Amino acid sequence: MARRELWISPTVNAGWGRRILNEHGEPSEFFKRMSTSLQMQRDHGVRFIASTDAGIPGVAHHDLVDGLLAFERFAGLRPVDVLRAATSEAATALGISERTGRIAAGLSADFLILESDPLVDLSVLRDPEVVVFRGEWLSRGDRLDPAAAAN
Repeated sequence: MARRELWISPTVNAGWGRRILNEHGEPSEFFKRMSTSLQMQRDHGVRFIASTDAGIPGVAHHDLVDGLLAFERFAGLRPVDVLRAATSEAATALGISERTGRIAAGLSADFLILESDPLVDLSVLRDPEVVVFRGEWLSRGDRLDPAAAAN
């Protein structure tokens, strides 16, 4: 996969986070198996993009951050690598990096303003101060509550 420069989308979603530990509080067999596989791929230079299969039953769009946190843990990635997999790497893999995926002149202005550093803790992505999507600013008060929107 690395030699062929393939992009791998393991579709780690929020549900994976519930499968890290078993009923005894130890790493589950699922976690050990998937973590070993993803880390081996990473160590051999396989390129990842973050994805969740959101929209299928049980996988909600607003659970993206939980999926990113699980991806970080399972693949043994640093927060910066998870963010790149969800943004610039995904845009490159999809062939749309000339329009989006990073902050640069002429690209779609999509970004978050956060209260603290996501390079330290990705969970801060759950509650951004401001979301800017295609140049439109949405503050906390302007956004819908994901739980209310799902009903």
